[in-house]
Amino acid sequence: ARDNVQLGLHRDMPAETYHAIPAMSAGGLKRMRQSPAHFYGLQLDPHRPGSEPTPAMRNGTLVHCALFEPETVAERYVVKPAEVDFRTKDGKAWRDAQTREIVEDVQMRTALAQAAAVRALPDVSALMAEGYAESSAFWLDDDTGELCKCRPDWVSPAGDGVILVDGKTCQDASPE
Repeated sequence: ARDNVQLGLHRDMPAETYHAIPAMSAGGLKRMRQSPAHFYGLQLDPHRPGSEPTPAMRNGTLVHCALFEPETVAERYVVKPAEVDFRTKDGKAWRDAQTREIVEDVQMRTALAQAAAVRALPDVSALMAEGYAESSAFWLDDDTGELCKCRPDWVSPAGDGVILVDGKTCQDASPE
């Protein structure tokens, strides 16, 4: 996969394709800082176990989608109707028939409100007035020749360059 990677910016590369390409990334650098064994075990080992996202991670993905890719929310998520009970046969059948991720109504309303509040911030609004979400970039490091990659949440044109925007969710944004 590495030898076939075209260097530069790819605006429509699926996330699965990006993640399958073995290249150094910010996450890889963090793992390498822990140790080469962490890097290999968590990133390169073909036998590494997959991990199920936590509820906080799932919520972060929903908020991220609402903020950076609002046009895809309806195709990626479905709100569980209040009357659906997963303990019943009908409820289980409804759940099993879904192809989108199921979220509670309060989760969806909160995520959409959070995204709207962030987009209403003047600096963020200006950055997101123009640009695109979830593009993939590949380059060779000048010093090592290592293939590197990044997938910024948002790329905003700025003069003859760009500004990369990276959104994060958290329970507590205090300095501590």
